[in-house]
Parts: sequence; C-alpha cells; structure tokens
Amino acid sequence: MRHFCKFSVLLLALPLLIGCNGGDTPTGDQDNNRRQDSQAPLVENGNNHTQPNNDEQPKTADADDPSSVKAIGSLATDLKRDEERYVIEVSFRGAAIDDEALSHLAGLKRVRSVLLNDTAITDAGLPALGKIATLRNLDLRGCT
Repeated sequence: MRHFCKFSVLLLALPLLIGCNGGDTPTGDQDNNRRQDSQAPLVENGNNHTQPNNDEQPKTADADDPSSVKAIGSLATDLKRDEERYVIEVSFRGAAIDDEALSHLAGLKRVRSVLLNDTAITDAGLPALGKIATLRNLDLRGCT
C-alpha cells in the first residue's frame, strides 16, 4: 500500500516537474513588431467595431486584392486580419447583402472563415464559396 501511495504522488507530481512545452517563442524582432502593432491607435470601422489603424497591406507579391478588401469592408459587419494584415475572417452577420457580394471574396488570399448568418444568400451564391481553397469555417445559419 505504501508503494502505491508513493507511486501515485510521483505520477501526480511528474507533470509539474516536467513543465509544459511553451511552443515557438518569438525572437526579439518578432516581439518588437507585435508591440508596435498592439500600440497602433484604434479606429472605428463604421460598424461599431474597432481595429488597429494600420493601413499597410501585406508586403508579399500575393497580397489581398485592395479593391476586394475595400468592397468587402463596405459590406461586411466585421473583418479580422492576421499578423501580416491578410483578411482571415469576414462576417456578414445580419448584413443586407446578396449573392453578388460573395464574388469579392476571391481576392482574399488567406480567408479562413466566412460568417453569413441571417443574410439573403441563396444556393446560387455558394459556388463562389466553393472556389476558396483556404476556407475552413462557413456559417450559413438563417440564410434564405
């Protein structure tokens, strides 16, 4: 019985002794860039959402199409971007859009999530979504 108790205590203490894998640790330059991004002033995007006032586009050759970003920005209720300023999530929740609005999504290189809750999107608009290879999340609840 004593050996069982000692063994149990050892098993419970083992994770504390080993610790957790912290994953990739950012280098000093990456950490400084994150601090600069987080210190950017926030602006309202017209839909009662704030986002960093950073008008920089991604610096790679395959950046998001600026005209697509502008068109989607005027129709969407919210946009989320990754650290490199690519649009990764577009929310049209409750927006007055139709199937034509989805054609602008083709200009986004890294969009992973499109939220279409309570919009007038129909089956005719779905082929535009099927062409987005990076799409991982699609919310169609409440669509017509």
